[in-house]
Amino acid sequence: MKIKITKEIIYKAIERSESSIGYQYDRFKLSLNMRKSMIVIGAIGELIFEQYLKGKEVEYEYEDELHKSLEYISKYEKDFELNDDVIEIKTSGYDKAGYEHLNLLYSQDQYNSGIRKGFDKCVLIFVNGYDRNERMLRIENCNSATIAGYIPFKDISNYPSQRKYYGDDYKVPIRELYNIETLIK
Repeated sequence: MKIKITKEIIYKAIERSESSIGYQYDRFKLSLNMRKSMIVIGAIGELIFEQYLKGKEVEYEYEDELHKSLEYISKYEKDFELNDDVIEIKTSGYDKAGYEHLNLLYSQDQYNSGIRKGFDKCVLIFVNGYDRNERMLRIENCNSATIAGYIPFKDISNYPSQRKYYGDDYKVPIRELYNIETLIK
């Protein structure tokens, strides 16, 4: 399901990145600009999913960690709650080659954390405008998001990968994801 990324979504995502730069993506030892870019990508995904739910008039709870304490952030349990399911949003950027060849990737520590937090489902969202060479989102090229689908969180463990890069301990092909419409029914 393709959704237009508005300037308002971009501005909100940038605001979140500036507010949360002190504690997000610190574990990867990335430059400040790369960390901001990663946070913006994630925030866009959350905002797109929220827009989708509002458009479908679906009731949900959203756990926005913006303006919360660092102690709170380290313990927060969900992105969204929908029909008693705890939903995590996983967002990836893609370049001109498209997203169809990409996968849902999870590192072992991310997966274990999700199990500990009680995640029930994981929704995968792709946003355009990613520059693979710079490994950063180019805001000026970011105008479209695609909700690729979702997977029951525990099912991620059915897709072990031979780790080539950090973060690809589990690799779920997007063709294995469930249609997002079935999540909101």
